[in-house]
Amino acid sequence: MSNPKESMMHLWDLIATIWDMVRSGKRRAKEVARWLQVVKDDPEFMKRPRGMLVLLTKTQLSLAGATIFYKKHFGLTKDFSDLVVPRKPRGAYWLLVVAKGLTPMKVFARCKALGWNCVSPDRDLDDTIPRSDRKADKDYAIWVEATLEADENFEDKSYCDLEDLKIRGITLLERLLLGLQYNDETDGHLDGVGSTLCSGSKYDDGQVPIVRGFALTSFLAVTECDSSKSGYKLRSRAVVES
Repeated sequence: MSNPKESMMHLWDLIATIWDMVRSGKRRAKEVARWLQVVKDDPEFMKRPRGMLVLLTKTQLSLAGATIFYKKHFGLTKDFSDLVVPRKPRGAYWLLVVAKGLTPMKVFARCKALGWNCVSPDRDLDDTIPRSDRKADKDYAIWVEATLEADENFEDKSYCDLEDLKIRGITLLERLLLGLQYNDETDGHLDGVGSTLCSGSKYDDGQVPIVRGFALTSFLAVTECDSSKSGYKLRSRAVVES
């Protein structure tokens, strides 16, 4: 059994070394913080079988990152360590965690506060969207394919077409949040060429929300279209939910 005093000295030496590596740019502060958040949140961290630890850590890192994200952008103290996460599909996907009580207007306001050039229709984005496939009445998580532009498989597919195909599309809240999360991690923006049809939401007058961005000017626009409108640059993003 190791000497407790020696173990503590080793720990402090590691902390000091990692801190110096972060300050010198040899390690990314955000990634180090995510790993430490996993250790903090999971008391069984070191008891897990090595293979399972590797499998779980990627999701745990994303959940830990979500905790940091919500504290930074919305002042919320959240613990997502026990959040039910749907099974990840094969391929490259982003995990998006939606916190209870979040609304499109809150995310839109945060983007404006960051200095983005934000444009929206002359309507309340919260009060005029009575229908969304998922509501933030509780914390939940979804997977969204990791692509800058919306899914090319949905070219020329309108809201009505997607409904007929039973495609579970991204909501307005989720698309705004996804864009903020992507910018937080990369300083970039989604949908610089095309637009995301938020087919998981619908305004009270039957119109469907659209979101697009432009990286060079930090531009974010929320617009709308008729439920029958389609186009090769107007595409939805499918989500994977529990």
